[in-house]
Amino acid sequence: MRKSYIQINGKLVPKDEATFKADGGVMVMPDIEPFQSPITGETIRGRSHLRQHMKEHGVTHADDYSNEWYKNRRKEMQRDYEREGRKHRIEVMKKTMGML
Repeated sequence: MRKSYIQINGKLVPKDEATFKADGGVMVMPDIEPFQSPITGETIRGRSHLRQHMKEHGVTHADDYSNEWYKNRRKEMQRDYEREGRKHRIEVMKKTMGML
C-alpha cells in the first residue's frame, strides 16, 4: 500500500503519523482502515474505494442526511400512513356494504 505524506514546517511527514494543533491549523483526516463491505463482502481499502463502491451500489452514509431531512421524511411518512390508512378504511367499509 502506498503511503501519503504532507509537508509540515518544511518536512515531509506520513499522514498517519502527523499531529495537528486545534488552533485553526490544517486538519488532514487519515485514511480509513480496510473493512469488509456488508453489501458484497469485498474488502474496502480506503476512502476513494468506499466512494466508488457506494456509487456502484447506489448507497450512501447516514451521515449524509441532516436532522432537517429526517424531520421532513417523518412528516412525509406520516402523511403516507394517514392516506393509506384512510384508503384501507374506505375499502373495508365498501366490502362490508357489498360494494366490492
